Parts: sequence; C-alpha cells; structure tokens
Amino acid sequence: MCKVQLITEGTESDDPSVFGEEAHIVGKSVNGPRGGVVERVNSHENLILLCRRHHKQIDDQVNYYTTEHLKAIKSTHEEWISSFDDAHDKEPSTSARIQQDFPGTFINSNKEIILASLAEAQRNLVSDDDLLRGNALDSLSDIGNHYPEARQRAINMICRAMRADRLGSMQLEAQNFLFDHLCAEGEAFWPTINIDLKGARLVDFYFRGCQVCDASFDGAHFLGDASFVDCDFETITSFQQTHFEKYVSFGRSKFYGGPFFAGSIFRGGASFASTAIEYGEFGDSTFCDDTTFENATFKHEADFRKARFLSYAGFIACRFGDLLFFDGVQAANGIDFYEAEATDGFSHVKLERLAEKYPY
Repeated sequence: MCKVQLITEGTESDDPSVFGEEAHIVGKSVNGPRGGVVERVNSHENLILLCRRHHKQIDDQVNYYTTEHLKAIKSTHEEWISSFDDAHDKEPSTSARIQQDFPGTFINSNKEIILASLAEAQRNLVSDDDLLRGNALDSLSDIGNHYPEARQRAINMICRAMRADRLGSMQLEAQNFLFDHLCAEGEAFWPTINIDLKGARLVDFYFRGCQVCDASFDGAHFLGDASFVDCDFETITSFQQTHFEKYVSFGRSKFYGGPFFAGSIFRGGASFASTAIEYGEFGDSTFCDDTTFENATFKHEADFRKARFLSYAGFIACRFGDLLFFDGVQAANGIDFYEAEATDGFSHVKLERLAEKYPY
C-alpha cells in the first residue's frame, strides 16, 4: 500500500512512538468487515498494521480488500522485509521480531526497521518479566551490532532503565551489556558512545578496559567493588557527589576531560595509580580508607580543596602540572609526597610547602 512511516523517532527524553493502527484480516465481529470465524482473532497471523487512511479503506472496500487479498499483501511485505536481512548478511531475528510485534508494517527504510525494533525492546526492557527484559537486552545488542547508527540510542535506553532502577534482577546483565559493547578489546565494541548513569545504583561494577566519550556518574551509588582500570574517557567525565561503598580502582586510566569528583565519598579505599588526568577536581571529597595516586600525572590541574583524607594518602612519584590546589585539606596521617614532582616552577614551590604542611 502506501508504505507510509508508522513510527516516529524518539526524543532525548521519550521513546519512539508507533502510531499505526492494527487491522484484522478476518473481522473481529462476524457482522463486521470481512466477518468470519477464526481460531485466534488477535493472533499475529490475523493482524496487519496500517496507516489510518488505509485501515478505513480496507474496511470500506471489502469486496476488493478480501481476506485473501490482505493475506497476500502481508505475505509480500514480509518477504520484502526479509530481503533486508539478505542484503545485510545477518541473522533474520531482527526483522522477524519486528514482524511479530508489528505485523504488516510498511517499512520503507532501515531507519524505520531500527525504530520498530527499538520500540519493541523498550517495552520489554521496562516490563516486570525477567525473560522479556533479557530478550530486550539481546535484541538491543543485535540491533546495535547490525545498525551502528542505533547504538547510542540502545545505550541510552539501558542507561535510562538503570537510572530508574527498573531492571530488577537483570541489573547485572545490563551492566555486563555495557561492558561487552564498551570494552575496546571486545569483539562487539561500539566506539564513540556516551553514557549517562547519574543517580544509578550499581553493584560490583566492572568497566575495565572500556572506552567512552562523555560519561556521567553524578550521584551514582556503587555497591560492592568497582573497577575502571585501563579505561579511556575521551571527553567529559563526571563523578560528582558519587558514593563508592567499597574499593574502587581507576588504575592506568586516561581522562581527557576532567575527571570531576567534587563532593564524592570513597568509603572502601581508592586507587588512581598511574592515571593520566587533564583536569582533576576532587574538592570537598572524602577518602575514608587508604588512597593512592602513585605515579599519576596531572597534566594541568589538581584540585583537592577541602578534601578529607581519613587514612593513608599517597602521591608517590606523582607529577603535577601548572595548577595545584590543596587549600583546606584535612589529612589525618599526613600526605605522602615522596618523589612527587611539579613541572611548573610555582607549583614546585607549592608542592614543597605542602610536603612540609602535611608531613607523612
């Protein structure tokens, strides 16, 4: 028929909208258009998705749009959709799932295939059924692997569900999804992805070796150990007002924008050993257990104003740039600046004074 788009693209805060109308091939009512008897009137086999105009037309012109004619239209369309799979040399599962939930949809571009698949996955992702949630994660992985333009939207959906704490027992599976597709050494790596997990509750979060662009964990609550070892944070990275309940390591990670940890609480120890930091903001943060920045490099700024170190604070062999701020720092056991260096002359003098002020 018209092949008009029956799905609108989502926005930053809303999911795609399906506004086509389901029509019955064999009428739902015996006295209605194409009325008859069918075993399962609302089954996939007896439904077709149409635009509003054509829905009215097939019900008004029943002598032309007979049951057999509509079945033929639907069959032809499904064969056409299957050709997308052949063209892209991929498993037929993606378009098959589209047709199961959107029977007879007149899709005229890959964009509409993507939108239909995402709409289906979103419904399943926020359901109360773990099986459907798991299917949604598998579907989003499948979509992203086949359609790179859909990857950011798939990640956004999962992050939104994690922020809203909607995943129940599938939370760890969602975290594994992020690792599988953001680990730079993984077979299913998705590059140039932004993640937004502000306020999320994250359990035993494993992000080792991952590569992302913008990353926001502001206000997140990490339960259990967390690993961000060997990560590349390519643009802005923010962990402001974040709580780490147990040990966290950022060892050997690279921060090209930030990181910003202002007001965060580290309860179980923290390691920033051998990290590369452009602008490190740790002001008003609390480090409750042993903390080390051994061999870390602060290229430009190291801001620890009003930070609290309640246990060991080690900056051994740390290299500081031109901006160094430790005003109002509280250090219960002093600060270990052994072999620490500053590239800027003024910062070097300040570093020497800090070593005297906070003897270890």
